[in-house]
Amino acid sequence: MRRPQWCDDRYTVHATTRDEAKAAHLLKLPGAAERLKIFPGCDLLKIGSFGNAMDGCDAVFHTASPFYTQTGSEEALVKPAVDGTRNVLLACVAHGVSKVILTASTANVYVTYGANERLAFPQAPARVTVCQ
Repeated sequence: MRRPQWCDDRYTVHATTRDEAKAAHLLKLPGAAERLKIFPGCDLLKIGSFGNAMDGCDAVFHTASPFYTQTGSEEALVKPAVDGTRNVLLACVAHGVSKVILTASTANVYVTYGANERLAFPQAPARVTVCQ
C-alpha cells in the first residue's frame, strides 16, 4: 500500500463521517493510529455537526456532495449540495479555519434531470488560473 502524503508526520487529519463503521478501513493506513481522528455523526445537512471536527484545523478539504445519475432531481442534488457546503463553510468561519479546498466532479454538469436536449460543453480552457 502506497503511503498517502497526509501520513507525513507534519499533518494530523480529522476525517468526518455520518457512520463510523464506513470509515474504519482508514485506520489501517500507515500513520493513521498516530495522526488520524475520525469524527462520526457529521451530517452535511445538520447545522453544527462539524464543529468538533474542525477544532484546531488550519485547512478543510470539502469533498462530499450527493450525486445521482438516474433518479436525481434538483431538490435531491442541488439543494443538499448548496446547503451542505454552506454548513461546512459556516463551521470553518466559526472555528477559525484559514483554508478551504472545495472539490467537485465534472460529472455534476452532465445531468439534465430528464431534459431531452443534448448538452454541448465547450472545450475546457488550456490554462487554469489558481487564486491565492
